Amino acid sequence: LVLALDANSHPQLLAPNGSSCWRSLHGAVGASVWDRFFDPSGAPSGHGPSPVTSNKVRGPSSAQVRKIGQHAFSLIDHVFFNPEAFILRGHALKPMQFASHREALDEAQPSLSNPSDHYPVIVDMAWKRLEDKAPEPHESTTRQEVGQLQLDEARSRLELEAEALRSALSAQEAQREELTELQREQMQQAAALAEEAETCARLQSHLREAVEACGKLEQDCVGELDDSDDDVEAVLSRSRSASVQPRA
Repeated sequence: LVLALDANSHPQLLAPNGSSCWRSLHGAVGASVWDRFFDPSGAPSGHGPSPVTSNKVRGPSSAQVRKIGQHAFSLIDHVFFNPEAFILRGHALKPMQFASHREALDEAQPSLSNPSDHYPVIVDMAWKRLEDKAPEPHESTTRQEVGQLQLDEARSRLELEAEALRSALSAQEAQREELTELQREQMQQAAALAEEAETCARLQSHLREAVEACGKLEQDCVGELDDSDDDVEAVLSRSRSASVQPRA
């Protein structure tokens, strides 16, 4: 049995009659992932500051008006388990601990790195091996049967590990395909950009040729205008000369 929940209750929280959520669930299930920090009664065990899983300050839009502005700073998320069947290997994410109320307030959640007012509680647990369990006396249990049970358990464990490995390989293959597709798209984009750059270069070349042609045409037009001005001036000069000659 593994029981994970947001209990909205920390180990030190007691009811008027002395009972508590921590004591009831711990006694019913057997162990907690927080046993390093609290004893079965809920008292701190002295291993540093008590861990917290909720660290928030309710804002003005909260539906719980009486709690607006209060700093909720405690351990209210729990994972209880049966110690006869499971062992706790450790916390996959280091528990959040703060030396002071002020330090915790400076790290109030949610945040960009943790978009929740609760910190995640992720633990690594394992089934207890058959040889780790206390053997139960049974007259018909022979050494061969025990060996067969151990063999079956080892086979089951290997099958689980193989399935996990297959899943990991499948995930890696999917990532590889995604990367390949991404690389293909990037290559296509690079080719398109290269083609656009080549087109731009051709257009620039044509534009330079057009500008040069326009300049040459302008020079030709200016030369023709100069020649025309000279011709007109010559005609006018001859006309003036003819008009001043005396008649015979």
